[in-house]
Amino acid sequence: MTDNGFDTGVAQGTPIVPVLLGGGGRAPLASAKLIEEGVNVSAIMAPAVPDGEERLRFFATSEHTTDQLAAGVEALARVVHAIGG
Repeated sequence: MTDNGFDTGVAQGTPIVPVLLGGGGRAPLASAKLIEEGVNVSAIMAPAVPDGEERLRFFATSEHTTDQLAAGVEALARVVHAIGG
């Protein structure tokens, strides 16, 4: 995801991958749109994280194929671009 310009914080080599989106309510909007596209993702917002540090949380497993992961990143790019990210 970082190759596509997404901020994943300090997460590297873990199955839980956050994508930091900042504030403005973009995380729940992006999450809803991604779920509509078949991408399973959770929006994490205050009070779970500080104000202005909203994020999406993805869970990657050994059951995901390379094509599925690539499709998820492509969907993320489309959605974030569409909502002004």
